[in-house]
Amino acid sequence: MIRTLATTTAAAALLTLTACKGGGASGDAAKLIPDAATVIGGANIQEMMKSPLYDGNKEMLEKGEQKEMMDAAKECNLGPDTWKSVVFGVDPEGGDSKMAVVLTATGLGKKENLECIATKAKEKNDGKEPWTMEEKDGKLVLTIDDGEATGYVVNDDTLAVAGKDWAGAVKELVDGKGKPAIENSLKDVLGRTDMSKAVWAAGVVPASMATGPADGMKDGAMWVDMSSGLEINASVGLKDADTAKSKAEEFQKQYDQAKGMAGAFGIPAAVTDSVKIEAKDAAINVSAKASKEDLEKINEAVKKSLGGMM
Repeated sequence: MIRTLATTTAAAALLTLTACKGGGASGDAAKLIPDAATVIGGANIQEMMKSPLYDGNKEMLEKGEQKEMMDAAKECNLGPDTWKSVVFGVDPEGGDSKMAVVLTATGLGKKENLECIATKAKEKNDGKEPWTMEEKDGKLVLTIDDGEATGYVVNDDTLAVAGKDWAGAVKELVDGKGKPAIENSLKDVLGRTDMSKAVWAAGVVPASMATGPADGMKDGAMWVDMSSGLEINASVGLKDADTAKSKAEEFQKQYDQAKGMAGAFGIPAAVTDSVKIEAKDAAINVSAKASKEDLEKINEAVKKSLGGMM
């Protein structure tokens, strides 16, 4: 269901690849993720496309099926320069029916562009219609995969898609009602991420998953900055400060034992030395950096390795 839409629209965007800080298009889109979400995240597409990381892998990313999808998007007035953000919300224990994706691109909500996308998808899927479209209460609504998901055109540039269990909650948010997760259930953990970054995410750890190495973990948040290389910042919330301290020491020990192998994979020492693992209150913070030059060295090593396998 949501996968159908991703194949024809979100994939083009992703391959073209206080509570919250800033956020721009991501911040506005995140307000359409319902309070039932236990994990939320997103990507600011233009930030990704301007990055050295994307530039260094552009040739690999923009070929094959990906190129075909991107070309189709361009023909529907949704080329790479139109995409702004993709935001998702999910309950990991709820399957596809408890999921929402908000896509933002200039012209994405226009009827003629959606009809164009549907035509392209139909051609690729042996004549099967990806959705039916009708106007309800003055707004376009897409019934996707025989009702497994519903798409709501929010405005000319925004489309919100919800699994069948969340369709009602997302519709309320589109109508200016209801409770968004960023202002309620996920407000606190979102304070540890930054929605203005290229990639960001935050969420709570389901009790069923807080076992083994994840024992005692309550929530997590992260962001990735790609503006001048690659910078990663992540945090994991635990049940108390003592647990955070012991876990941080454990992770540091494991990292110290493993980092010597990084050079064999072409990872510069400057990158491995930048990694910091620290306990702060009841959380573990992990950060790492790679300069543009570091990324170029890593890309070269990866290409050389892949070349040897071919």
